[in-house]
Amino acid sequence: MKKLFFIIICVFIMSCSSILSESNYSVLIDSEPQGARYELYKMDNDKNILLETGFTPSTVIVSAGSPYFIKNQYQVHFTKPGYQENIVMIRGGIDEMYWVNILNAGIGMLLVDPLSGAMYEIADRKIFTKLQKK
Repeated sequence: MKKLFFIIICVFIMSCSSILSESNYSVLIDSEPQGARYELYKMDNDKNILLETGFTPSTVIVSAGSPYFIKNQYQVHFTKPGYQENIVMIRGGIDEMYWVNILNAGIGMLLVDPLSGAMYEIADRKIFTKLQKK
């Protein structure tokens, strides 16, 4: 009886996205021409929070989600003297593995993955923009 109870508990709290997916993703930021300055902002309600600045090409780490049921969104601002500024979005989306939790009776789907942020993923791992001359 204890074994059966243990198996049932394991199945109910199992969370496929948290086990099989990531919460943080490496994203390549690049531009043409290279050497453009970028500013990475996390979009948070009505304000943008500056997370990082640098020059292209560069790799940044972004989190796909924040607890609870909040997918993260980012803006990358590109600037270079003699070129027009350009803004590119990075958006989190539902991780496909999140839906596998339905097979596990949904407990991980409603609790573990949303709390860990693993229910979301960053699909586009390369952000590229071509800057236009002024």
